[in-house]
Amino acid sequence: VDDGQAAWTAPAGELSYASVQKITLLGRDYLCLLSNSGAHFLEPSTGTPVYDYPFPHQGYRACQAQVIDGDKLLIPAGMGTGTRLVQFASGESGLEAKELWTSLDMKPDYNDILVHDGHIYGFDNAIFACIGLEDGKRRWKGGRYAKGQALLLADSGLIVVVGEKGELVLVRATPEKHEELGRIEALGDKTWN
Repeated sequence: VDDGQAAWTAPAGELSYASVQKITLLGRDYLCLLSNSGAHFLEPSTGTPVYDYPFPHQGYRACQAQVIDGDKLLIPAGMGTGTRLVQFASGESGLEAKELWTSLDMKPDYNDILVHDGHIYGFDNAIFACIGLEDGKRRWKGGRYAKGQALLLADSGLIVVVGEKGELVLVRATPEKHEELGRIEALGDKTWN
C-alpha cells in the first residue's frame, strides 16, 4: 500500500522455497503456495486462508503446482514423496479434494516439471524422465543431467535441458523414449538456474 506497511500476511507452512503463484481453479482465482505440509490456497486480495490440502513432505518444496483442465492440481515434491494429481470440486463448505494418483516415478527437487500432450517431463531426482498425466506411470527414464532445469518448446515438441554441469541438451518431448537431438557444452561450471 502507499505507506509501505504490509497489506496482509498469511501462514505459509514451516518450510518452503516455493514462490506464491496465482492460479485459477474451478473458475476462481487463488494464491497457491506449496510448503512441507502441502498446498495452501489464499484469497488474493486479503490473504485469508481458504483451503489447506495436506500432502506432507519431509523437507522443503521449491517447485510450482500446475493447474490441469481447470479442476485438477499437479503437486510436485521430492525424494520419498513424489508427485500427486488432485481433483477439486466445489462443496457445501468450500473446496473438496480427491487424490487421483501419487507417483514415485517423478520426484523433482527444485526443478519444475513440464506438462505436454498428456505427459509430464522432468527430473526424477537427477535423471530426466517422462510419466503419464492420466496415471502417473513411468514411460521412460534417461538422461543423466544431474539437477538441471528444463524448458518446454511446446510448438516444436522439444525440451531444452540445462544440465547441472553446464551442458545444453535438446530432447524430443515424446512418451515413446528418451531421445537427445543435440548437445553442446554451454557453461563451464555448475549451474542450478
